[in-house]
Amino acid sequence: MKSRSQLHPGYAEPPQYCYITVNDCSAAWGSKNIFHTVRFQVRSLFNSPVLVSTYATEMVANTVNTYVNFLATTNGRDKVYRFVQYFARFYSWYLLRQNSKDAYLAVEKLKAHLGLARRRKPIEMVQGIANSYSVKDTVLRICNIGKCGANGLYFIYDMLCWIDSVGLYKFKNIKKYNDHSNRYWLYAIVFSWLAGLYRLRQLYLEYGVLKRVQAVKTEAGGSTANNKLQLANLSTIKNGVLYQFVIDSLDMIIPLAGLNYIHLNEGVVGTVGAITSFMGGVSQWEKSASK
Repeated sequence: MKSRSQLHPGYAEPPQYCYITVNDCSAAWGSKNIFHTVRFQVRSLFNSPVLVSTYATEMVANTVNTYVNFLATTNGRDKVYRFVQYFARFYSWYLLRQNSKDAYLAVEKLKAHLGLARRRKPIEMVQGIANSYSVKDTVLRICNIGKCGANGLYFIYDMLCWIDSVGLYKFKNIKKYNDHSNRYWLYAIVFSWLAGLYRLRQLYLEYGVLKRVQAVKTEAGGSTANNKLQLANLSTIKNGVLYQFVIDSLDMIIPLAGLNYIHLNEGVVGTVGAITSFMGGVSQWEKSASK
């Protein structure tokens, strides 16, 4: 009996197998763009079962490992609690508009108690200041020291505000402490924002130089493989710095609103905080996936 390809010369037989390695599958799952096309191994497109159980098991195992690594970091846990806090801030604003006072009070208590998860941050800020002295670039070193110092003071005042909010001790000047908290947080974000702007300028200049070198080599008929690799690595670094720059730009809205420099309702502030927490969580997830 003749096959369909013999009967119809223009017909191409379907492939018996489509292969993808476990590492490729894991990389696609762990990347920021999880919608990459993934072709699993298939045995007979018409009458045999799809053999994906091994790959599915590997994907689940890698996801669980990434999740464990993510929550094992202080920064990962902080992003989760921070997201819940700011979402609760938005949700309490929404409930208050709906006159759901009982639910509003419950969410407010949740906001206060979740703040406990961030009490160890000042210690990490001191460690960050010590590590900043090893940075060779003067501008980045000053920005890192300023950011860590301001963040440490922010978390100290934020801790005092948390103590007052849960009723452990009532301060007479809690409004002043809250303003100090927002002010030092704003300083920390500004230092981070300036460092990001400075780093982006450096990276764009370096990228432009490499592009010109590549163009000269191409005209001369030389090899550009090394330049392409350098450009790819530089582009990855640049995208990461730009991503953090966007987070800092959005985060700046929250302390500005807290200090009444701009006037926004709790719903907007809560939404912005939830978005930046999620974005920061994605970055930390990527770092955890690479371990």
